[in-house]
Amino acid sequence: MSSKPLIRYVNRQQMSWRAVDVERLIGEEHPARAIWTVVGRLDLSPFYRAIESSAEEGGRPAFDPHLLISLWVYAYSQGIGSAREVARRCEFDPAFQWLTGLEEVNYHTLADFRVAKQKELDELFTQVLAALSQEGLITLEQVMQDGTKIKAQASTSKGAVLSQSTSRYRAFLAPSCKIEVCPKRSAIRPRCPR
Repeated sequence: MSSKPLIRYVNRQQMSWRAVDVERLIGEEHPARAIWTVVGRLDLSPFYRAIESSAEEGGRPAFDPHLLISLWVYAYSQGIGSAREVARRCEFDPAFQWLTGLEEVNYHTLADFRVAKQKELDELFTQVLAALSQEGLITLEQVMQDGTKIKAQASTSKGAVLSQSTSRYRAFLAPSCKIEVCPKRSAIRPRCPR
């Protein structure tokens, strides 16, 4: 007697509702929480003053600058510089979802904010990096990433030359650098006086 086994098949065509505790999306020690806290300690008043809508005047509520800045700082810390990619991550990545409180943030909002507030963000990102470094949450070992092409002949003598070049570059950047947002490349880069 051969009976057909009972199997619970996967149905990927179904829709489901789930309750989500936003606070439990990420752990207590997650970097996104640290970034949120550090950004919250900074003076964001210039960003708030620039918001034109108000309870008296009306208008559509603006996204909280604290949120937009935290999203960009966290995205940069993860190597993400594209507004479209940040918006996409807000749909599924728990850290981005925690930052947004599961709210949708359009890529255009993110890109417009970064372009319109470039000067203010330049100064603010410098403050954020200093605060995170001071609290021991990041190290500034990797200062920048560029598109320099290096020939792939990995001899020991060439490796030593590259190491010396890196050391000289770090010494050159040292104390007088500021961080700036490069709008064409959507990345943070150091800006030093010459």
